Amino acid sequence: MFSLHWFRYDLRIKDNQSFFNSLSSDKNILIYIFDEDIIKSNTYSSFHHNFIIDSLNDLEDDLLKNFNAPLNIYYGKSLDILKSLRDKYPIDKVHSNKIYRGESFIEIDTNCQKFFKSKGIQWSITNQFGIQLENRNRLTWSSDWKKFMSIKLYQPNKINCKFIKDCKIRISNIILPNLLNGDTQKGGSC
Repeated sequence: MFSLHWFRYDLRIKDNQSFFNSLSSDKNILIYIFDEDIIKSNTYSSFHHNFIIDSLNDLEDDLLKNFNAPLNIYYGKSLDILKSLRDKYPIDKVHSNKIYRGESFIEIDTNCQKFFKSKGIQWSITNQFGIQLENRNRLTWSSDWKKFMSIKLYQPNKINCKFIKDCKIRISNIILPNLLNGDTQKGGSC
């Protein structure tokens, strides 16, 4: 099986069930996409961008140190990049975590879901925060959340996965001149 793990707003491995699930594949490509539509949105800022850069640097270090795995970084439209990767590799399954943000993400996810379905690719989306959007019951929400958060993470004992190094943009080259610079909170996994 050939998997793709799509890091989105989950730029860590410590408690990332979606990432651990992707390790059961024979081959795996780990990616992060700087989506140009998200970057152009009015919710994206230099603060956010710099936090992501710091977090990606930590993630890259953690992946290399713990799994000898490269992180492949792309810039462009998510759907175009995913289509290009599918043309290059026989991807059977995509792993990612659920995104709970605005319309831009909903549109990206809807278009990606249609593409994956048309190619017979299974998209495994993990809910890692216990957020309940469907079938939410006001009377049991708190106990449901506590039950979800107490579930032990699955981590494979042995990993036989081969990690693929594809095209990589250097993180230090991701500079967006239209964003204001200023003091920002340091990003990272801790």
